[in-house]
Amino acid sequence: MLLVSMRSNNSMKKNILALVITLASAGVFAQQAVGPHYAFTNYSSSFTLLEEATSLDGGAIWDDPTWTVPLGFTFYTANDTITTLYVGELGTTVYGIQDDSLSDIFLPYFDDIANADNDTLVSPVSYVVEGPPGFQICKIEWLNVGFYEDWAANGTYTNTTSFQLWLYENSNVFEYHYGPSNITNPSIVHMFGAPAAAFLENLNQNTGFNWDGFYSVTGNTDAPTITTLSNAEVLAAQGIPAYALLNGEPAEGTVYRFAPTFVNVEENSLATFDVFPNPTSGLLNIFNPTQESVAAQILSADGKIVQVETLNAGRNSIHTENLSSGYYILRANGTSTSFLKN
Repeated sequence: MLLVSMRSNNSMKKNILALVITLASAGVFAQQAVGPHYAFTNYSSSFTLLEEATSLDGGAIWDDPTWTVPLGFTFYTANDTITTLYVGELGTTVYGIQDDSLSDIFLPYFDDIANADNDTLVSPVSYVVEGPPGFQICKIEWLNVGFYEDWAANGTYTNTTSFQLWLYENSNVFEYHYGPSNITNPSIVHMFGAPAAAFLENLNQNTGFNWDGFYSVTGNTDAPTITTLSNAEVLAAQGIPAYALLNGEPAEGTVYRFAPTFVNVEENSLATFDVFPNPTSGLLNIFNPTQESVAAQILSADGKIVQVETLNAGRNSIHTENLSSGYYILRANGTSTSFLKN
């Protein structure tokens, strides 16, 4: 297996080709198609630190780690299933090995990151799987991470950021959540000159450089679009081209959401009702994918109906202020999805 170095002396310009070959061993609601299988939205939700999480770093200083994250449930992609995630090269690359030589690559913050101190662990990375069976969420958190390019240029880690990756059981939604950041020299710390967030669908592990879709989050951080990149574009730019990058750091509380539009053979044939923000502290947005109004019930964890709503086609917003804190199930049109009320 060919393994290309991601670093060359002190020149920290990274090569996406090296990465994919290595991998072969209440806010805005504007849905945008992400290839044939996903719809992209962005919204705002409080960035909440994980509690009672399992450490991935084991208390050790890290750089270019290799970590394994057991999902605890089956996550369905357009063509296959994922039960385990792997955190690989650069520290921000998360990939799920499917059972047919394909990998889906989650890139919530595509840069070369490291523990922001050479002597003490100050950038813990951890995960948690929470929620009731059937409606669990796997969350991975990178907290106060530094940038290798910052250290290479300045000998210090003065720029830091925090972010999370969430994967939802049942709905098969995945989200990138962004926390507080202190980045004063973006052109230095970012290997492509600006922040990058992307999703790589069905990388062929046998060839190392063929995929079904390379989708980069692009433009204004509070109203981004999706740029679909071809092999030729990535090769020409030796990475993610400038026109496909974000134009700044995502503000704390920013969430980028990828919701599936496919129906998997393992699922029922009914469309899933997308809910966000999740968790919610008040207003809950629900997207009704049908072309008609439907009745919806909100059930408590013990199965009691606590609220009834009528959902029109498209976006709906309902109030949950009267609900106590805890997990709830939204049941509509023969489908169920869960949410957490803070």
